[in-house]
Amino acid sequence: MAVGLVPARLVFESMGTVVTVISTVPMDTATADAVKGAFRELDERFSLYRHDSEASAIGRDRSLIRSASEPYRDMY
Repeated sequence: MAVGLVPARLVFESMGTVVTVISTVPMDTATADAVKGAFRELDERFSLYRHDSEASAIGRDRSLIRSASEPYRDMY
């Protein structure tokens, strides 16, 4: 089975904006999906515009920072 390739320019929406990733080499679809997934995970955790994000929950109750996830505390 041939591996599908996406252009070296990957454009998608994330975090309320348009993200453009420019690569010097073509990306296979698995890599493109992983890049999009990484942005999705960051948005789900750190967005202040998503009511369901960890950052929004902590913003509503700053005492939650003690029980925040390790990735959130690492970035804090």
